[in-house]
Amino acid sequence: MRLLETAASFNVSTFLNSDTILDRHMGAYALSKRHFAEWGRLFAEDNNIRFVNIRLEHIYGPGDRYFKLPTRLIRECLSNVPEIRLTAGEQKRDFVYVDDVVAGYEILLDQSDNQAENFLEYGLGSGKMVTIREFTETIHKLSGSTSFLNFGALPYVK
Repeated sequence: MRLLETAASFNVSTFLNSDTILDRHMGAYALSKRHFAEWGRLFAEDNNIRFVNIRLEHIYGPGDRYFKLPTRLIRECLSNVPEIRLTAGEQKRDFVYVDDVVAGYEILLDQSDNQAENFLEYGLGSGKMVTIREFTETIHKLSGSTSFLNFGALPYVK
């Protein structure tokens, strides 16, 4: 909020906010993201600043933490671990490479002054949803892994 308030006090025309596609009920992180987007909506109406809320899909790329799904799968497949325990993998996700996210931000920033509304909201992803199973099988195949993909070994997270 301090950053948003400071931007408005310096007459910054546009504030880009990184939101998440996660449902607000998924935990404190997702809830705080949704709350800030709502504050951004109110702030845009009251303070004459354009608030661009960008709901990010699942980003992957260099520097990812080892436990993120794409990184973990790639590492385990390349290492040929004997077994990779997974959920059934039916849930769909949109995975987007970090460089594509940066390009999306550049486009949104360049075009934001051409918009009449003070609150704008966009989804930013690859535009292609795939199941976790399809994603995992693709990594497995491309890496030439001999690991056993044990789909259904883990329950879904609630």
